[in-house]
Amino acid sequence: MLNKRVDHMVDHSNHYLFSKRGTFYYSRRVPATVRRQFGKPRFVRCLHTSNRGKAERLSSELSSRLENIWDRLRLDVVTFDKIIEPRAHGAPKTARRPKASTFEGSPLTSTPTVGDALELYIRLKAAGKGTLFEAHARRNMASFVEAVGSVHLSNLRKAHGGQFRDHLIDQGLSSSSINRVFSSVKAVLNLAVREWDIDVSNPLVGTFIPDVGTRKKRVPFTEPEILSIQRECRDLDDDKRWLLALISDTGMRLAEAAGILVGDIRLEEPVPHVVVQDHPWRRLKTTSSERTIPLVGASLWAAESVVDHCRDHSEVAFPRYTSSTETNSNSASAALNKWLKARVASGAVVHSFRHSLRDRLRAVGCPSDVADAIGGWTTSGIGSSYGAGYALEAKASWLQKIVLDLDQRFEER
Repeated sequence: MLNKRVDHMVDHSNHYLFSKRGTFYYSRRVPATVRRQFGKPRFVRCLHTSNRGKAERLSSELSSRLENIWDRLRLDVVTFDKIIEPRAHGAPKTARRPKASTFEGSPLTSTPTVGDALELYIRLKAAGKGTLFEAHARRNMASFVEAVGSVHLSNLRKAHGGQFRDHLIDQGLSSSSINRVFSSVKAVLNLAVREWDIDVSNPLVGTFIPDVGTRKKRVPFTEPEILSIQRECRDLDDDKRWLLALISDTGMRLAEAAGILVGDIRLEEPVPHVVVQDHPWRRLKTTSSERTIPLVGASLWAAESVVDHCRDHSEVAFPRYTSSTETNSNSASAALNKWLKARVASGAVVHSFRHSLRDRLRAVGCPSDVADAIGGWTTSGIGSSYGAGYALEAKASWLQKIVLDLDQRFEER
């Protein structure tokens, strides 16, 4: 008799499943912290399949959705009604469910909204990516909701893409900015419809975006400006100026440079260089951003200064802007650009060093794929992904050609 009851037991280690008369059910205890808002102590649902593999896939989707709901309930964002379908035969009776609340103007039913999609995206994707990742996702989705409302995912239509585009155009965004916002919102919606197996097309896919607005062209530094800045960095000799000088002859992005470890600076190697790699407190922008850059000129001086200063008391190279959890590149950008503004008439900013490096390499005849390898730009073509790339010696030989002599008057060059 005992053997007849074995298949009725809930398999907690494998997708919260149990089998009853050959059909799989999902059964999971509701956490005590949200049991009152959720309305019942256990969630039970018939999966209407006798196939173990299909049942496991369905149970994974249910688990993901339930965890998203419970996270929102813990934050007291909203209460839910009708989220649980009629109880399966034999499931325990439960207390009356609370009255539904609203999320940004729309009642939540068993069909998740774009707001639910955002919370799922943050929970699954934001771990280890810093506060800016979540902030950008929330800002872009808030703009989408402002344009089309808190739509249920199953009710998304192509027309919503056009509404969103027009909303962004009315806000004065350029085509490039609209494309960036669209990419962010598309990622959120794509994840939700896959995770929850919702039969709907992403409304933003294929939406036509006209050429609107003007993209502000980044002004590069001139060589006299770079020389003047590098000289003043050497004279002031502090951590802010080390950061600027490090960028000036490497073309590193500000966040890349601000987030390095002292151990990423390799001065004892035959070719002194810096290793640009992912860290938990600072992710890289693209896969091609992971690279090694030879240290020459002002950047070599800056790296030596950082190592001498931080060797015994800091693992991170720039503790003013980097902790064990994040790199505050916005703070660094504000401080350094403020300092540069009083010294550069052209309006160039910190990021302009990357544009200037490209121009300087181009001026000495550096091949474009070598310049790409130095700056971490994506090289087009299938062949670029083959092989180990350029050796440090090859990259260093080109960078040496653009080094400015800080002890020589520019007019003599």
